[in-house]
Amino acid sequence: MVTATVIKILVFGYEWISTVKVLAYRQKVTAHTIMLAIIAYLFIGIIWSFIYFMIWQIDPYSFKISDIREYQLKPWNLAMYFSLVTLTTVGYGGIIPTGKWVMLLANLEAMAGAIFLTVIVARLVSLYSNSG
Repeated sequence: MVTATVIKILVFGYEWISTVKVLAYRQKVTAHTIMLAIIAYLFIGIIWSFIYFMIWQIDPYSFKISDIREYQLKPWNLAMYFSLVTLTTVGYGGIIPTGKWVMLLANLEAMAGAIFLTVIVARLVSLYSNSG
């Protein structure tokens, strides 16, 4: 299970790097450029969800679920939810990291999401303003 998750992380990581490289070399803002930026942002959430899922499989007590309906959702769904909420820095609090490494990873993901948005939006605005 862990090996399969690591392979998924590597595959999506490679795809993310490829997408970011394409974005870095773009000279014009088009609908395609904006779509690539959105896809790259979602790749970050997916990659982190695989990491959280792997941790969840190794130690299910690394997370505390405050919702009593936890039995209705699979760990993968919960990992994806936690990752996207953390990436966007919304932080609803339905799933709380309890392990110190998971807390550190959640902080890193939130910073990665904020930095990615800042850099990409600045780049797209710069390209747009230079093209007009």
